[in-house]
Amino acid sequence: MGTSFVKKLGTYVFLVVAALAAAFVAWYWLKSSAERADAARPVATRQVTVSGSGNPEEAPGGSKAPAENANKIGALPDEVVLSVESLNLDTDEGEEQILTVRKTSPQYTGLALVVADWVPDRRQWIRSWEGRIPVTKLTTLQIQARDLIGDHWLDIVATGMDERNEQTLTVFREVRKSEFTGLIYTEIAGIAADSVFIDAVDRPESYQLAQTDGEPFRILSFVGDRKSANPLDTTRTTWTWEARKGKYAPTATDRIPGAQVAKELATKVLTGQAADFEKFLTGVWYDDELGPHDPRTRLIVFDPPGASIIFFSGDSQEVFRWNESHSTYNGLYAGTNNESVQNLRRLLDIEMTGADTISLRVFEDLLMKIDSENRWDGSYRRLVNDPRLSQAPGPLPRLEGSWTGGGQEFSFAGGRYTWSKAGELRRGRYLLYSVGPDPVIELLAEGAVAGAKPTRSDYLIAIPAAKDGKRRLSLIPVTPTINGLERKEEGTFELEFRPPR
Repeated sequence: MGTSFVKKLGTYVFLVVAALAAAFVAWYWLKSSAERADAARPVATRQVTVSGSGNPEEAPGGSKAPAENANKIGALPDEVVLSVESLNLDTDEGEEQILTVRKTSPQYTGLALVVADWVPDRRQWIRSWEGRIPVTKLTTLQIQARDLIGDHWLDIVATGMDERNEQTLTVFREVRKSEFTGLIYTEIAGIAADSVFIDAVDRPESYQLAQTDGEPFRILSFVGDRKSANPLDTTRTTWTWEARKGKYAPTATDRIPGAQVAKELATKVLTGQAADFEKFLTGVWYDDELGPHDPRTRLIVFDPPGASIIFFSGDSQEVFRWNESHSTYNGLYAGTNNESVQNLRRLLDIEMTGADTISLRVFEDLLMKIDSENRWDGSYRRLVNDPRLSQAPGPLPRLEGSWTGGGQEFSFAGGRYTWSKAGELRRGRYLLYSVGPDPVIELLAEGAVAGAKPTRSDYLIAIPAAKDGKRRLSLIPVTPTINGLERKEEGTFELEFRPPR
């Protein structure tokens, strides 16, 4: 019986040791796999949010979290890294990086795109490919990953402006991916014109579900007819995907007559100087298809003196800071960023189509796309009966400091404000802008819940005559509308400046 007991004990000990050994092997394998997965996961270089469309042409990279702003490969001796984008360009789990670099050698013009790819077999990041783009104005550059061909493979699309103030569009298509050399691309479209854009159309649900391929998108380019007496006459070229040639090729050219515009007006507006076209844009423009009083209409307020462009749609209002302008043949290319979300960019391609009409195309950063329906693209007409258009914008008051009244206190500093009353406290950002001669302040209160959308409130600023040397102001609640400022029934804030102690 003793021998039987010893044998059973030995068997038990063997099974326990075998189980522990198996558990150790499994733990080590899982740990190594996790380390490999972590190493293969690229780091996003900026915080972005992708629209939830599920469409690979609109949401190539998925949501990303804030992380260090660092490129995974070093620059060559003749390169300066200008920006880094993290995108998932292929079907593996990790993301790749696209570096925008400028060559320091004098013989190079434009910029270059460099793809950094993680190669698991070599366990390192490598410089897998480099391509040239003619963009020279860095702030106009947009890099997107889009399925132009409709075969569920993402192409690299780079748009921007070159040294001749032409818009450029360059498309690179993946030709192969090697286990040792990474992603390799070839150029399939390189177009420069007064205006150029991708004619994206809705693709069927079967494409969204990856059951079928979609139709290739066309590319449209427009060039003004320099020989025509009408400066708005243009020539449109249609570029289509030629599978046999492996690139986009021009397949049709059409002459598009422009609206007849008085030569005197054209010479004042289309001078090649951005400031002259900005002056033409100043004011309120409404959706030409719906009319000014349709509740669904879209309104855009161009305010060059206030360096802002305001988009109104229904009950929503988006304020964008107008950072720069680049003159084009028939209009303007404007760079803006959202007042609330600083790294949300919008590039606006604005063209004069008549004495009181413009066409607008909005290019948003697809990695932070909030306008998935391109609802701001279209034709707009000037609101000519708006009395504000004939009035110069009024001066904006200086509000920095503390203002008190009615048991409450407002403090303004560095574009931010705080409001307090009886232990209640609110914080947020503020924006000053003009509606004709009237100064207006917009308060964007931060929500109590992190990430909540800011609450917006607009107030007309009235400054009474100074008494006893004291500064006073009234904040009158208003709603900006197509007909001007409408006063609300809410109470007015009567405030007095409190000098610092």
